[in-house]
Amino acid sequence: MKNVRRPTPKRNHGFTIVEIMVVAIIIGILCAIALPNFAKIRNNAYRDQCTTNLQRIVAAKEHWSMETGALDTDTPTALQLDPYIKNGTSS
Repeated sequence: MKNVRRPTPKRNHGFTIVEIMVVAIIIGILCAIALPNFAKIRNNAYRDQCTTNLQRIVAAKEHWSMETGALDTDTPTALQLDPYIKNGTSS
């Protein structure tokens, strides 16, 4: 009797469920590492923006007191400081 070759079944060249689960776990770990860093960066940017705004208000108050002859202890209203902040003379 001749050697009869049996046809070999075709292999599926896809991903197994284990490989997909490993990739999903790795992505989850990377997200868990990255998200707190993004929150920290956002908080730092917010803090820097607040600091810059306060510096602009102080500079506008100084310009206002020099132009009006007011004392440093005098408190201007927001309406009085508005032109100094909008014109950028407080920079």
